Amino acid sequence: MSVIGSTFRSVLSASNLSKSIINKRAALTGKSTTTSSDIFNKNKQVLNRICQPSRAASSGTAAAGVPESPPMICRPCQPSDRDAMIDFMSTRFVTREPLMKAIGATPSNSSLFVEHCIDESIIQGASFLALDSETGKICGVRLNGVGPPSPLEKECDFGTTINAIPKFLDDVEGDMATLLNTDQFMRHIAICVEQSSSQCGIATQLMIMSVQFAKREQLKHLTAMCSWSLPYKLSLKMGFKVVREIS
Repeated sequence: MSVIGSTFRSVLSASNLSKSIINKRAALTGKSTTTSSDIFNKNKQVLNRICQPSRAASSGTAAAGVPESPPMICRPCQPSDRDAMIDFMSTRFVTREPLMKAIGATPSNSSLFVEHCIDESIIQGASFLALDSETGKICGVRLNGVGPPSPLEKECDFGTTINAIPKFLDDVEGDMATLLNTDQFMRHIAICVEQSSSQCGIATQLMIMSVQFAKREQLKHLTAMCSWSLPYKLSLKMGFKVVREIS
């Protein structure tokens, strides 16, 4: 993996978000015997209460050289968004993200992994998306998980090309639960914004909603593994600190 041109950075929020830890480990880490729909339905009222859709509109006075943001709505991801999210992440994230590009990932050979990540994020109820309020189309997705990824993820067969991804990410992040002394933390999985809407504040709004969710759920930390400069800079801007860096 040393051939990858960009620097991979694992960043961690320095400040505790709360002194208490949520008591939802079984439901949020997939260790419960309940079904995916049961978990989502249980969390849906919480999401609706603490994460009301956020509406943002363009001011119409964009600075020179800065794209003007389309009117958009940011809200929690729902099961009904699954197909649109898979299409968006497959055609935007997979084709642009440095690690995916370095190993030759395509929408076709990465489909199982993309579906897995989206399904897990929807089940845990901690992910958000931005919609163009005029067209209803997705213009940004922020995938989050709660707690460390399941050890079974490294054993799943996502195909010859993609199987290296979970192993590599695990090697980079290390045992974050031990480092934090808790498994109740928000883990950033991926963020992707429509290229034509980049640098319009969409990623920042999705980050803010993620932080608000973590605070309300009394999660003590947020972590992120950044493989390109924009999310890395955004994380630093939001108060994250670097704990591991791999060139």
